[in-house]
Amino acid sequence: MKRFSTLTVWRHGNNERTQNPKAGELVNWRGWIDVRSSESDKARSLASGQIQIVLARKGFNLFSARLHVGTLGSETPFDGDLQIGGAAVYWGIGNGRKLAQWLTHVTGDKHEYDGRDIALTITDGGALSWDLWVHRDRTERDEFAAWRDQYININLLDRIWGPKRYDYANLETAAFVIDMPEGSYPVVATVQRQTYSRTRSRRIIEQKLILDVHSRHGVPYRYDSSGGFKGDRVHGFSLPFKMPRKKDWQVDAKAAITGWVYQRRAETGFRTAQEQSS
Repeated sequence: MKRFSTLTVWRHGNNERTQNPKAGELVNWRGWIDVRSSESDKARSLASGQIQIVLARKGFNLFSARLHVGTLGSETPFDGDLQIGGAAVYWGIGNGRKLAQWLTHVTGDKHEYDGRDIALTITDGGALSWDLWVHRDRTERDEFAAWRDQYININLLDRIWGPKRYDYANLETAAFVIDMPEGSYPVVATVQRQTYSRTRSRRIIEQKLILDVHSRHGVPYRYDSSGGFKGDRVHGFSLPFKMPRKKDWQVDAKAAITGWVYQRRAETGFRTAQEQSS
């Protein structure tokens, strides 16, 4: 805490990664500041704001800039974010509610509490999109002119060789039982070939095999921290598969699926399966 004349400045920072670590996240820091007219808890807030800085290996757009103007009831009437590659900055200003209300209020507006957005985004896939003074989570169709909420493809590779295309082909299917310490669980596994290419080119960019697994009654695979609301079972998932032996591939598939379940259990602290009627 620092004092400037009769003003009191409150500052606080928090390392979010220590409380909720995520894979691939390098930095996640959040800070708050509040400038008040005195030290009293009832003192008037002259200016307040918050900022969050995140650095991660993936999960962001190539470029994204957004400004949101809220309403009189908004916690942060002015907020937004800026994303460039693997870095993102989120910010919010807690003052100026009357100005925000004046800027966003429209007589007869069905979304009087939503505020308005100005946003520009370029995704890794090369799509350019924009929002110009529109509601962020609106449900009304044709509420605004089409040019105010559009996107175009600016990826040169898509323009020359055509857009990306994913093809799926099922090669083999078998039903068998996965044995776990507490019981056995029937599954159906399909060997699927996935091909990634472009519509105007015969060149295959990537091709791989996966196991597409389904279980009617589910396989316990995680610790359910919700106390039963989310459940501890998985009914469908996929995993990479090399299919080294075609004649008895089911042996390798069963081992791969069993290993996948054990790995998920180890990651979540699973110990005991919940009771579930079949």
